[in-house]
Amino acid sequence: MKKGFVILCLLLLLLPLPGMLRAGGAWLRSDRDQAVADAVGFRGAITALHADLLRLVGMSGSDQVALGKKGVLYLRETLAEAAGADALTEADIDAIAQTLKAWDDALRARGAYLIFLCAPNKANIRTDELPFYASHHATESGLEKLQQRLRASGVRYIDAKAILAKADQPVYHRTDTHWNDEGAALVYRALMAALPDAAWQDYSDAAQEEISLLGDLTELIYPENGPREQATQRVIPRTYRVKGTMRTTMDLRIETACDQNDLRVIMLRDSFANALFPYLANNIGSLRMIRAAQWQDAYWQQGTDAVILEIAERNLSSLLGGDP
Repeated sequence: MKKGFVILCLLLLLLPLPGMLRAGGAWLRSDRDQAVADAVGFRGAITALHADLLRLVGMSGSDQVALGKKGVLYLRETLAEAAGADALTEADIDAIAQTLKAWDDALRARGAYLIFLCAPNKANIRTDELPFYASHHATESGLEKLQQRLRASGVRYIDAKAILAKADQPVYHRTDTHWNDEGAALVYRALMAALPDAAWQDYSDAAQEEISLLGDLTELIYPENGPREQATQRVIPRTYRVKGTMRTTMDLRIETACDQNDLRVIMLRDSFANALFPYLANNIGSLRMIRAAQWQDAYWQQGTDAVILEIAERNLSSLLGGDP
């Protein structure tokens, strides 16, 4: 019995050998650590097994991910804020409000205005499935305080947190940090209502289809072949035209046009805007979606009705210290 166990251990130790031999000269290069990782046989299977075993005892398998109830995943860094420990001080909130007010004033001087859209942390929306050690406390958050200041100063904003919290079905994915199609549709309608009056489609009666996605939180746990999440999304026929080249919705700059109306909108965005893109592109006559670092004053030469600043709640502190 003991001899058989020893033989089994030796065989397990030898499993990576073929891959190591295939790596060849990579061992001598600066990327040898990656070469070792790629060469070791069954790396993905072993990592997946490790994550599955940790889940049995209530752990996610990643220090960036928290495992909630019913298998719902959360970004760990957002749990403290959900429990009432706000990272923003009153001075921080005042500074951000003043920055947004100054930018809105500058836009109005050019015939446009600002619409501030903060995508709430998932932990502040899917509160019923939070881990037992991170129960939600219904205290006034930094985002809510910021919105109060914006309201007092006349800066337009979308209260996405209030909109999504009232939904009668899940509005965030189970295994991803972002809102799902239902959440995106609700936010889209609020955005269109905040823009100058123009024709746009509601999509409330649109057909839906099943999709399969690999959540970004799942990817943090399973580097290879993680379990996919099943979800639904509206079927939205494309009516917009892309100006130039577009590879994915994560491109640094995307410009589209459609015949729905004559609205001209610039959207400074992050990854939460990906799910909004097909809705907005189909219903804004001229849409420019860009990362903040890609801002160019030349955009104003074409004229603009509004600028949407979309940012994730966990990144609000990035607005401190200057122009968005």
